[in-house]
Amino acid sequence: MALHLRITIDEISLGLWNLTETEEKLLEQLELIPSELDDLNRLRGRRRLEWLGARSCLQAIETDPGRRIILKDEHGKPHYQSYDKHISFSHSYPLIAASQSDVRHGIDVQRHVDKITRIREKYCSPEELQYNDGSAESLHILWGIKESMYKAWGRREIDFIRHLQVEPFRYVPQGGTAIAHLRKNEINWQFTIRYFSLPGTYAVLAYTRDDAAQSGELR
Repeated sequence: MALHLRITIDEISLGLWNLTETEEKLLEQLELIPSELDDLNRLRGRRRLEWLGARSCLQAIETDPGRRIILKDEHGKPHYQSYDKHISFSHSYPLIAASQSDVRHGIDVQRHVDKITRIREKYCSPEELQYNDGSAESLHILWGIKESMYKAWGRREIDFIRHLQVEPFRYVPQGGTAIAHLRKNEINWQFTIRYFSLPGTYAVLAYTRDDAAQSGELR
């Protein structure tokens, strides 16, 4: 697996990798326990490679030595079995992303595809559709922001337009920042956004510290 990018942003370790290995090679790099193998065996085809690649990528960027067991909670959010850090995965084959931090966060990588433009009214408010003149690049960043926030939230009951709002931002091809908010019932979290434009692909990181008072409930 070839490392594309490895950076640390505000205490968040992030790795982007180009997936080239076979399933057999990836399995050699991981020591999966039975419950992890059960998760893997529910998948077919390329999704198995992405599952293995994400965990191999995370293992490569971990700040402490040794591999840690990764499970999913009842909402499908991945977490360490016995290590108190937030983790996030994303993949848009062949690019894989993984991250870890004490800070609640989510990541998203997305290839440039026409579908993101076609379905824009499903995830953007009328105001957000006007950002950067509604360019395809801006729409891909907006999609990535909301996907990342959704992963950080870690629950299924979220409306991308009603609950997730992005403040106006200027799209910069070299990468930039934005501010966004998750507002749902008593929850009101502000997210800091960092995004990067790679050849034919966009990567977005969203993170918040506003969850501190509710970390025991939502972690």
